[in-house]
Amino acid sequence: PIWSTLENALAVGAFIEEYDIADLRKLIAETQNADLKMVYTNLLKGSYNHIKAFSKVLASRGVTYSPKIISEQDFNEILK
Repeated sequence: PIWSTLENALAVGAFIEEYDIADLRKLIAETQNADLKMVYTNLLKGSYNHIKAFSKVLASRGVTYSPKIISEQDFNEILK
């Protein structure tokens, strides 16, 4: 389908959140610093909320977002 500029922007936003999710998960796994883990975890929660919001608005416009970086299973878990 031909997407509007808004739909393209929403899809790019979702993609950026995927990228952030992957990076933050890696950073959490790599550090032993409790303060950093807390900060990264809070940022990760924000990215989860953002990708949910982007996906919800896309769905309301009849567009299904498919993840490009994280797995479909991870994506579906986040949307729950």
